[in-house]
Amino acid sequence: MEIEEGVTLLEAAERAGIYLNSLCGGEGVCGKCRVRIASGNAKPDKHSIAFFHQGGDPTGLRPGCQTEVGDDLEVFVPPESRLEELAEALSIVYSRPEWISLHKRPYGPASLIDPLVKEVYLELPEPTIDDNIPDTGHPTRELGKKIGCDQFEIPLSCLRGLSTKLRQYEWKVTVSRYDTRGKVLFIEGGDTANNNYGLGVDVGTTTWTGSPDT
Repeated sequence: MEIEEGVTLLEAAERAGIYLNSLCGGEGVCGKCRVRIASGNAKPDKHSIAFFHQGGDPTGLRPGCQTEVGDDLEVFVPPESRLEELAEALSIVYSRPEWISLHKRPYGPASLIDPLVKEVYLELPEPTIDDNIPDTGHPTRELGKKIGCDQFEIPLSCLRGLSTKLRQYEWKVTVSRYDTRGKVLFIEGGDTANNNYGLGVDVGTTTWTGSPDT
């Protein structure tokens, strides 16, 4: 196609109906929009040179968002740089999880969430003369019955004030546990099993650039 001088290869490709994978939005920091210069001369911007050998990649690869048209060019777009190729390769067919069907659980948006940290509400039997195990044993014993585990790891923070908490809430507590092992994270009074929230944080380390010596 005909394109005016000074336009980047990323924009030129879009005008030709070819959409490049540019995670950084054309800032030149992700290196995902690489194209190969088959013929002609096109040098990338000096600030994006960290992705390539000095003077450009010897195979002819250039960052599309940082390489401007300044000559007659023949450009090859690798499959991994094309958005439509990535979309086809990453397509996933979703179906109802087997564990929902097996256990006849209600099917809805919330039912698809199976977090690692889970809340379990327990109504504990009060201690008697015949059942006078330590206070720490009551929640772990009942929790073990529910999840089929007989060994638990409980941090000191959970044990502080536990005796008072058990009696204050009439032996009704909610235990936060780590699902893949018998680790208790928190014990709070009352029924708070429906108040289980998580926080996801993206710290932006998908692409890391540095000097060859780094």
